[in-house]
Amino acid sequence: MAYRLLPMSLMGAMAAVLPWLEVAAGLFLAVGLKRRSCLLLLGFLTGGFLLVMLVTLARGLKIDCGCGLFFTRQVGLVPILEDGVILLGAAGLYYWELMAAREATARGALTANGH
Repeated sequence: MAYRLLPMSLMGAMAAVLPWLEVAAGLFLAVGLKRRSCLLLLGFLTGGFLLVMLVTLARGLKIDCGCGLFFTRQVGLVPILEDGVILLGAAGLYYWELMAAREATARGALTANGH
């Protein structure tokens, strides 16, 4: 409610779905299932949160960012920088996974051709 970006009718659904989506993607990533898909999803979620915090900061709202389970923090430079670092990390890992998949595909093609 504090961000004032969604209609009231959607806030409950978003609050119910987003945390579970994050947890599921994190667990899949941790056990190695669908790594690129999970990194892409987590990157988009982090980018979305980053955008929401930037808009909130630009609007001058002094609200809790919802960034912690056991403490409160206002939307500000520190949470924005943290999300930026997380987004860069996810992008780097995604790129690394993408290059590893391309390399594996290239090795498979060479093996199939008898090289």
